[in-house]
Amino acid sequence: MVDYASTSLVALSHLHLSHKLLKLQALQLTTQLLATMLPAN
Repeated sequence: MVDYASTSLVALSHLHLSHKLLKLQALQLTTQLLATMLPAN
């Protein structure tokens, strides 16, 4: 029998981790975009 509590916890932690990674990627993309938009000194 499957322990639904532990499996859902694992799924939640994976989702949380992927969300963190997505935010990090978005931040990197934003900084890259700003760097390209700003004139090079």
